Amino acid sequence: MVTDCLRPDGKYEENGADPAWVGGLLQFCAEQTYASASSGFLERCQEAADAAKTMRSLRESAGRIGFEPLAFSQYVEQVAFGAGVALGSVLRFLGISPSGDTSQLDDAGPGAVRLAVGLGVPLRELLVHLRLGGLVRAGLPGIRFARLRGEGETRGDFVSAIEEELGELEARVRPSLGEEYGTLEDRVRRIYGTYLSSG
Repeated sequence: MVTDCLRPDGKYEENGADPAWVGGLLQFCAEQTYASASSGFLERCQEAADAAKTMRSLRESAGRIGFEPLAFSQYVEQVAFGAGVALGSVLRFLGISPSGDTSQLDDAGPGAVRLAVGLGVPLRELLVHLRLGGLVRAGLPGIRFARLRGEGETRGDFVSAIEEELGELEARVRPSLGEEYGTLEDRVRRIYGTYLSSG
């Protein structure tokens, strides 16, 4: 299946190369002259192969970066910068944004959640990223946490500390954010579980 490049298990060739089908698909698209394949089909094959190659680089970059307390759109931009790739092919392939605009990632649609699964972002961390995106939408676009991960502090402890700070901030900014977050969390958990079980 063409979308296997986005599976949460991140399986690639043992030597670290792209899956064999990616190279084959790129070669097929480059050499295809058969009248039976439409130009639209060949274009979609090329888009899928481009998205697969970009996704691999993004996943590796996300693994190096780890958790950062940023809105999901900001986090994905940071991951792309770290990978040295443009996001357009992946955002278009996942139906998030034809123009490559990352702001839609904070809306937690199915494409955004699928991207998070493909990047290997744990559900708990995705929910923190989305809550931060909610604060951005509530009028705090420049929100940054001065707190850094402490020496010897586990990633989970760091996420817990940020969750606690987020709860306090949400209560001060707009009390209804907690209720909105509950609805968002339920939806994201369902979508996330769907992608994990289908991978």
